Amino acid sequence: MLESPSIEFGEDPDSILVENLLASVSQHQRQKNGEQTRNRMRARIQNGYFVFQAPVGYKYARVSGRGKMLVRDEPAASVVQDALEGYASGRYENQAYVMRMLQADPLFPKDATGIVRHQRVGILLTNPVYAGYVEAPSWGVSLRPGQHEGLISWQIFQRIQERISGATYAPRQKNHNEDFPLRGFVACAHCGTPLTACWSKGTHARHPYYLCPKRGCEAYSKSIRRAVIEAEFEAMLRNVQPTETLFKVATRMFRELWTHRLAQGQAQAKALGAQLVRIERDVAKLLERILDASVPSVPSVPSVPSVPSVIGAYEARIRKLEEEKLLIA
Repeated sequence: MLESPSIEFGEDPDSILVENLLASVSQHQRQKNGEQTRNRMRARIQNGYFVFQAPVGYKYARVSGRGKMLVRDEPAASVVQDALEGYASGRYENQAYVMRMLQADPLFPKDATGIVRHQRVGILLTNPVYAGYVEAPSWGVSLRPGQHEGLISWQIFQRIQERISGATYAPRQKNHNEDFPLRGFVACAHCGTPLTACWSKGTHARHPYYLCPKRGCEAYSKSIRRAVIEAEFEAMLRNVQPTETLFKVATRMFRELWTHRLAQGQAQAKALGAQLVRIERDVAKLLERILDASVPSVPSVPSVPSVPSVIGAYEARIRKLEEEKLLIA
């Protein structure tokens, strides 16, 4: 039965009629409010303003004459920008590498379990908002330039989509073995298939070999001693000398990469320092609350029996914050 602070509903037919009319009118008002809200949001996104939950790397800020709109949210914005540009350029070979990079970065927000999942990386790489564009297909709003600043250019976003459609896969981690550094990088002289490698068990010891894995090749399963092939590879490397122009280009690339990593490190240090300050402030507040909860109060106050449990909750929260401090440090 419905209850109202201003109207008393009865069980007679007239009261039931009033009750049904009021419920119908209220439902109509809710639906009209929802419709008006959607129309306003649709009109705003048609004008290039993003209206949904801000994606990672952005936050909403009020701009004079334009209302609330997306702006960069540092330091997460720089982390997302590096992930997108790195994947587009091939610096991050595939989405698995992007996921591991974001998981290792303390500045990228994780989910409730502290993990960055594949699905989140996929959404990150395919969201046109990061290129400065907005869309709402469910509302019939096609892709269009947004009013906010993109983290990457449209050309970089297109390269990302091309790489995703190219179906790149992560290399099998078990092939990354220091015993055979040329595995996968040296090809068979007969068929061009990358050589595999293995340890062969002899009478008194185990011996390392490279071999061609392709059936039908005349060199299939013919073993090449590791010492032979790696010695020939080293001899070839000694004869390779870069030109002066290539050396200058490589030096400039390494310098730019070093500068970029240095800026990233400084931003991470600054952000982590801010997190330490925030955690210490939270710990101080919790300690004050523990002291307040420990002060003897009037016996008639009903909250007195719950004080030990409150103090325990505060102490557990302080322990968790202290663990976060150690991790950040």
